[in-house]
Amino acid sequence: MSHASPDLQRLTATQGWQQSFRLPDGSVTREMTRLGPGVAGKLAALQSLDLRGKRVLDMGCSEGLYAFYAAAQGAEEVVGVDIDPHRIDKATFVADSIGVDNVRFEVGDVLDRTYRAGLSPFDLVIAWGFLHRVPDPFNALVALGSIGQAMSLEWDALAVPFASRLSLASHPTGGEFEWKNIAGMSRDEVAENLKGKQVDRASFWHLSPGAVEAIVRRLGFASFVRHDRHAGQRRERMTGMLRRTASSALGRTPTDSERGWFRKRVIMLCERRPGTVLPPGGSPYASPTWIAPWHHIGSDGEASDE
Repeated sequence: MSHASPDLQRLTATQGWQQSFRLPDGSVTREMTRLGPGVAGKLAALQSLDLRGKRVLDMGCSEGLYAFYAAAQGAEEVVGVDIDPHRIDKATFVADSIGVDNVRFEVGDVLDRTYRAGLSPFDLVIAWGFLHRVPDPFNALVALGSIGQAMSLEWDALAVPFASRLSLASHPTGGEFEWKNIAGMSRDEVAENLKGKQVDRASFWHLSPGAVEAIVRRLGFASFVRHDRHAGQRRERMTGMLRRTASSALGRTPTDSERGWFRKRVIMLCERRPGTVLPPGGSPYASPTWIAPWHHIGSDGEASDE
C-alpha cells in the first residue's frame, strides 16, 4: 500500500479492511486476498438473482462488497446500511473511487423503529452474517420482513439432525458478547462484565433453518430456497456434536473447533411471491459466474470469508 492515496491510508489506519478492492490508481485495500468459500457462496447466491430495476437494501453491508455487486447486476438503487461509521466511510470511499452511482451508504440500525420508518420498501433485503449477531433474531426478522418483498438471509445455523424441519435455537456457552449489538450497553460496560473472555462474533442465538422459515412464514413469505454454504460435512458435524456433548458431560468448555461443528452457515432466499428476484424455475448457482474488475483476487495470502 506504499502508493496508496492519503484517503486510503487514513481509512486503513483507522480500521483494517475486510475486503480487497482494486482502485483506479492501482492500489488495493487488502493485499493478495484469495476468494474464500464464504464470499464465493454469497456471490453465487447473489448472481443467481434478477435484480434489474429492483431496489435492494444490504443490511450490515460492511465495506459494501455485495452492494457493489448488486448495483452491477442492474439494480435501480442499492442502499448499504451498517452501524459502524468506519465501515460506511470505507464503502463510500470505494463507491466514489470506482464510480458507482446507483449505490449509497449510510449509518443506521434496522432494529431502530424510527430509522426503519424512514426507509422506503425494497424488492430485496440482504442480511448476511446478521441473525447470529443480534440478541433478538425474532424482532430482527420482523424488522427486515417489514421493508422487503424478498429477503436473502445468511447466518450461523444450528446444525443438528432434522434442523431443516424443526424449530430450534441454541445459545453458545463460551465467548464474550459482541458489544456493538447489545442494546443500551457500551463497549466498556460489556468488557467490564466479561473480562478475560474472547469475543465470539456469533455469540447470540443459532437458529435452525426450520425456525427461521417458521418465523418468516408468519410474516407472509411463502417461497423459500435454501442451500448450505458448507455442504457435505454431515459426518464431521455429527462427530463434532458427540465431542461437544462429551466435553459438557465432563465439565470442560468446548473448544472453538467443537463449537464450530455444532453450527453451519446457511443461505436462505425468502420471497412473498415466487419470482420476485429468483427467476421462475431458477436455483442458486453453485459458484460465482463472474468477478468484478474492482474486486481484487490474489493467488495466495489470507482469504476473506465475510
